[in-house]
Amino acid sequence: GPRCIVVGDRFNGTPFSYTRIIADAFRWDDVWNSGMGGTGFVASNSIKTFGERLQHDVIQYAPKVAWFVGSVNDDGYDPQTVAGAVLAVRNAFHAALPDSLFVWSPNAAGGAATWSVGKNKIRKAIKTALSGQTNTIVADDLEQPIFSPTTIPASTIKSAATIGDTSLLVYGTNSVGGYPAPGSLILVDDEV
Repeated sequence: GPRCIVVGDRFNGTPFSYTRIIADAFRWDDVWNSGMGGTGFVASNSIKTFGERLQHDVIQYAPKVAWFVGSVNDDGYDPQTVAGAVLAVRNAFHAALPDSLFVWSPNAAGGAATWSVGKNKIRKAIKTALSGQTNTIVADDLEQPIFSPTTIPASTIKSAATIGDTSLLVYGTNSVGGYPAPGSLILVDDEV
């Protein structure tokens, strides 16, 4: 599969990490982890924000897909400030790698029930900022219903994102000890 770099916080490094889930779901063997606890698009945890990590962790390796999982650590910041930071990261990424795909997902560990009003405002502001952007996908697993893989209705499949020849349906987040469970992301055959 294509080179994919997953940028996120500490959840990227757990046994049930987004990096591993994405690699397993797509069956891609070139998926890299760039996770630093406490970081986000605005939050830095005295380290670096996602934007400050962009050149070093992502652009220099020229991935075909950069998947940003975050915004949880940005809780408490102004939603428009966070959305502006996400859009700035997306624009900087595309300025350097215009033919690559930018994907954003909320860090949904623990599921929607764990999300505060503030986090949801940030999530909605990010979705609005990224709406209509080229080579950009919002894979919002907090919004998709949870289905057994054998009972996914066709209406849900229509909302799947496509990367190359691979379709992705984000059908929700189960959790194991507060971490996303394997299978939170599943492949959907185009002919299902």
